[in-house]
Amino acid sequence: MAITIFDYFKDRLSSLENNYLEIGIWHGTSVSELAKLFPNKTIYAIDPFIEDGFTSHESSIQQGDQLSDNRNIVLENIKGLTNLHLYEMTSKDFFDSLTQDTISQMNVSHVMIDGSHHYDDVILDTQLAMTVIGNKAGTVAFDDTNLEGVEKAMNEFHSNTLNRIESFEDMHPNTRIYKIKSL
Repeated sequence: MAITIFDYFKDRLSSLENNYLEIGIWHGTSVSELAKLFPNKTIYAIDPFIEDGFTSHESSIQQGDQLSDNRNIVLENIKGLTNLHLYEMTSKDFFDSLTQDTISQMNVSHVMIDGSHHYDDVILDTQLAMTVIGNKAGTVAFDDTNLEGVEKAMNEFHSNTLNRIESFEDMHPNTRIYKIKSL
């Protein structure tokens, strides 16, 4: 039976060095559970709560509109979790605000990409992931790899990052996890 990205990190995060970043958190279920399971890790989450059009069938919200209900569910799910830091902004805004000091303080080595499913956004998310991982070993996980924009960006990530890829594994349908080696 294939495992999910959440199960992968749930089973391994205690033995993995450094912290975790999730890009796109929907209802915040996985990040809140990881924060509860691993109180000594810092869990970072980025989500602008804007419908990308790929989940309109679930949200009943039009592309570009605010996902206010999702935001409220997330805020309830993460209440009281002092090791979880939510950034309510786009990946681009987060990326543009990063400094070397912030990257060092965050100390992230494990990134889950499940934000906007548009190719340009996923490309940016891969750049963000590798920026926060830096020279460290780590993990980059992709969800929804069956979607054209995600698949194309993931394949480009694979080609452009060959020198850093230790291994990769296709997990639960439509997910892939890359183990990244240090420089």
